[in-house]
Amino acid sequence: GHYQPHIPDDFLGYYDLRDTSVMLKQIELAKQYGIEGFCFYTYWFSSHRLLETPVDNYLADTSLDLPFCICWANENWSRRWDGMDQDLLIEQNYSPEDDLAFITHISKYLRDDRYIRVEGKPLLIVYRPNLFPDMKATVKRWRNWCRVNGVGEIYLAYQQSFEAVDPAQYGLDAAIEFPPNNSGVPNITSSIKPISSDFTGSVFDWNALVEWSRDYVQPEYTLFRGVSPSWDNTARRKRNGTILLNSSPRGYQEWLFNAIEDTQKRFANTDQRLIFVNAWNEWAEGAHLEPDQAYGYAYLEATRLAQVRSNVIRFRETKQSGKLAIIIHGYYIDVLEQLLNCLPASIKTNAVLFITTVEEHADAVKKLAAATEIPHQVMVLENHGRDVLPFLKVLRAIEGLGFSHVLKLHTKKSLHRDDGSRWRDDLYDKLLDPRLVDQVRPYFAAHPEVGLVGPAGYIAPISYSWGLNRHHVENLSRRLGIAKRCVEEQQFITGTMFYARFDALKPLLQLALTDEDFEAEAGQVDGTLAHAIERAIALSAEAVDMGVVSSDRVIGSGESGGVRLEEFYRPDTKAN
Repeated sequence: GHYQPHIPDDFLGYYDLRDTSVMLKQIELAKQYGIEGFCFYTYWFSSHRLLETPVDNYLADTSLDLPFCICWANENWSRRWDGMDQDLLIEQNYSPEDDLAFITHISKYLRDDRYIRVEGKPLLIVYRPNLFPDMKATVKRWRNWCRVNGVGEIYLAYQQSFEAVDPAQYGLDAAIEFPPNNSGVPNITSSIKPISSDFTGSVFDWNALVEWSRDYVQPEYTLFRGVSPSWDNTARRKRNGTILLNSSPRGYQEWLFNAIEDTQKRFANTDQRLIFVNAWNEWAEGAHLEPDQAYGYAYLEATRLAQVRSNVIRFRETKQSGKLAIIIHGYYIDVLEQLLNCLPASIKTNAVLFITTVEEHADAVKKLAAATEIPHQVMVLENHGRDVLPFLKVLRAIEGLGFSHVLKLHTKKSLHRDDGSRWRDDLYDKLLDPRLVDQVRPYFAAHPEVGLVGPAGYIAPISYSWGLNRHHVENLSRRLGIAKRCVEEQQFITGTMFYARFDALKPLLQLALTDEDFEAEAGQVDGTLAHAIERAIALSAEAVDMGVVSSDRVIGSGESGGVRLEEFYRPDTKAN
């Protein structure tokens, strides 16, 4: 059960970092998933450098446009790659002359426009300040040299890899957490069964780091949080390695989310809101965000989702109603005409209509849309992914355009059922009830904990009808960072028609689902990704701590009325 080896995904594969085309790919990934900078280790031994080519290439190529900073990994080099720490290869020799030689050399990075700055000052990090004979004196030399030589003031920090003291003790400005080092994680080696008889290393519980982040101890000095997706250096240390067991993308997302929330509370200045991930590509220690063949892009997705979740929670209490996007998949023209005629006049206020359809119906749909007198756009798409894939495509197209709420409808016929038309009409009647239309946006404004409003009588537990969808749903839930035990308890809206707060749908958009992920249309009535997303829409809201309520609660009747869910939504007991 030991997860080794870690094998890279095909996008990057096994690479040579001296090749800047590799760095371009890394930057592409980093930007897509919310990583806003790289911290490079540099290795300096009395004016002699090692492994310098990647960062020097980065400096020379301005097309590599992700911000960066430098950390001096100032340890001796030993044969630690083979587990033989006592065999020195290169030794550090500190001196006042070497202090000045180092800062003179490193200043070419500090001057670069891409270099990360805190309070306007370039950020320089030292790995182990306790190894310097007099760190305060070194810091003074560095600061004076930078002032005299045009760099200006610099911002100095150290990594808490082996100690956790006030950085002022060394004359530094800040400290940086460096988990799993120096984090007090419980040793669980004795509880691991089976374990190889010749294993002399240690196994620790990674989950303790997530628990610790739920109630951070507040520092008395400037401290930047650190997180680590996983850790296992047996690739390097073999039988004497250190393993952190139980890491997971879901747990990492929670840890990062907690670090983001803590950071936002402690720092008003955005350039101080730094969180360091250990690491982007430390493959030899099993600590990497870069995708592998076991987890794919899950840790990168978790990185992005933690930020989305934080942003949504931070802004969801705003009282501004914003614009309503009415998104309709109009596959059946006769039903679309009926639906558009049902739209109450009040829904047209501050709303835009988006209709997706297939090429053969495009002209007819455009005429129907024009007759509504609502600002509208018709998108012509292939008949693929039912009403769900077109819905996601519209959401992606309008994200950031000021839409705070969404009404999703579609021209449902359910031809495999005798009662399909009656089911559809009941959904329309409830969602387009003028009372609901008038009250739903004020209700969202007054209830920031609500993400979705579904038609009364059509909200059920996911476990009510798994059908053939369990595998897809559980996979989506993992990617959304929701524990498996919570999935069955979650309610979902049957029929895939609802009102939503746009923010409640953002986690689903972050999954970057593509056309290729959706099965070809072949008359399936269950078991497709589209059917799974019908259930996962509620999980998307759950991922940002929002729930689902019924339309009757918004109206205030407290009664479902109309037709009961059971009349239409009969679970297939055999499939269950």
